[in-house]
Amino acid sequence: MKQIGEILHENLKKYFGFDSFKGNQEEIITNVLNGNDSFVLMPTGGGKSLCYQLPALIKDGTAIVISPLIALMKNQVDAMRSFSLDDGVAHFLNSSLTKNAIVLSGLSKTVGLPGLRCGWLIVQGQALRDNIMNWKFYTSICPPVPTEYLATAALKVWETLRDRNIARIGQNLELADAFFARWPELFTWRRPMAGSTALVGYHVPSVRAVSEKLAQEEGILIQPADMLGSDDQHMRIGLGRDSFGDVLTRFEDWLNRDSAGKP
Repeated sequence: MKQIGEILHENLKKYFGFDSFKGNQEEIITNVLNGNDSFVLMPTGGGKSLCYQLPALIKDGTAIVISPLIALMKNQVDAMRSFSLDDGVAHFLNSSLTKNAIVLSGLSKTVGLPGLRCGWLIVQGQALRDNIMNWKFYTSICPPVPTEYLATAALKVWETLRDRNIARIGQNLELADAFFARWPELFTWRRPMAGSTALVGYHVPSVRAVSEKLAQEEGILIQPADMLGSDDQHMRIGLGRDSFGDVLTRFEDWLNRDSAGKP
C-alpha cells in the first residue's frame, strides 16, 4: 500500500509537473488529507493554491473554494483545465458570468503558438455579440487565410500541441532552476505555479536600464516589470521557446563579462 508521501509526489508530478513541494506545502496538504482543519498564512508566491488544489484532485467528491479574487480564481481554473485531460477537474462560478460577460482565449500560451496571433471571444448575449461583430467591420482586424487555416488545424490536434508545450516548459524550468541557483544574490526566483511566464526579482537599480543595454549589446530581450504596472526591480521571462536554453547561456556569459547587469 502506498504511503501518503508517495501519493502526494506522484500526483504533484502528474497534475503540475513538479518534482518537489515548496516550503511547508506537503505538511499542509497532508494535514488536509487527514481530515483536519487548516489555517494557513503564506506570502504572495508561496504556493497557497496548490494546498487546496492537490487535495481536491486526490480525494473523492467535490471541493468548493470561496474567494473574493475573481480574476485570480478564473486564471487558476483556466490553468488547471489547460493542463489536465479531465473535463471535470475544475469549474468557475461567480457573479460576473452574465450575458454581458466576455471570455477571451487563444492559441498563444496553452498550445504554444503565439506566432499565429489568433484567438476568439465567447459571448453569451446575442445583442452584445452583434455589437462586437458590427464594431469589427469598422476595423482592419482580419487574419489572413493561412492563419485561419493553421489555427483550425491546430485545434484538431490541440492535445498533442499542449503536451509538447508542457514538456518544453518543464525542460526550460529545470534550466531556469539551475541558472538562478547559480545567482542567488542577483535574482529572486519563484517557480510559476502554472503557465509559461515568470516574474523574477532582479536586484539591480533599474531592470529597464539593464534590459535596454542587454538588447543593444546581445539582442536578448527581457521585459522590465514596470511595463506591466509593477516596479523596476523585476523582469518577466517566457519559458515556452525552444531557444530558451541558448538565450540563458548567452545571458549568463554577458553577466560574467559586464558589471552593468549586477548591483
